Amino acid sequence: WLAGALCLAAPDLAEVYTTVDLTQTAWSLAICQCRDVPLMSAIASRSIPNIWAFAIQDIGNIVWAFATLTFSDTPLFESSASASQLKIHEATPQTLANTAWAYAILSECHEPLFDAISASALVTISEFEEQSLSILAWSFATLAYCNRPLLHAISKASLPMLPEFKTQGLTNTVWAFAVIYSMSSDSGLLTRGMFSDGDASSTSEAGVQQKKK
Repeated sequence: WLAGALCLAAPDLAEVYTTVDLTQTAWSLAICQCRDVPLMSAIASRSIPNIWAFAIQDIGNIVWAFATLTFSDTPLFESSASASQLKIHEATPQTLANTAWAYAILSECHEPLFDAISASALVTISEFEEQSLSILAWSFATLAYCNRPLLHAISKASLPMLPEFKTQGLTNTVWAFAVIYSMSSDSGLLTRGMFSDGDASSTSEAGVQQKKK
C-alpha cells in the first residue's frame, strides 16, 4: 500500500527532488522491483538536466536501477555517459562494473564511456572482487566491445581468484572471453585454467547490489 501511494505522489514530487532524492528513489524502486512507469519517467526527466551535479556513484546507482527494472531511457543513458566520463576516476570497482552492466543489459552502447571505464578499471584492477570482474567481462562481451588491455588485466586478476568464483560468475566470465575470442585473433587472452567442462552461458548476473548512500 505504501509503495503504491508513493508511486502515485512521487511523479509530482520529483520536480523538487534533489539529486540524492532521485538516486535513492530509483534505487528503492529497483530493490523492491517496483516498475512504475510514470515515476521512472519523472525521475529520468528530472535527472537529465541535473546529471552533471550527480556524484559518480549516484549516476551509477541511477543507471543500475533503470537496468534492473529493464526500463530503457536513451536520453538519460546518453547524458549519464557524458557526465560519467569526467568523473570516472572517482568510481569504485563496483560502480565501474555496475555501470557497464547497466548499459549492456539495455543494449545502450556508448564507446567513449566504455573507453573511460576501461582506462579506470586498468588502474584499479587489483581492487576488483571476483563478481565485479565477471560482470565487467560479461558487459563488454555482451556489447561486443573488445578492449585487449582490459581483457588481459581481467584474465590476470581472475586466475588467482578462481576458487572464489561462484558458478554463475565463472560461467559468465568464460562465456565472455569465448565471445571476445571469436572476434579476436589473440589466443592468449585466457589460460586453460579458466575453462571448465560444460556449456558457457550468456546469462547475466544482476550486477552487484548497489548500496544506498
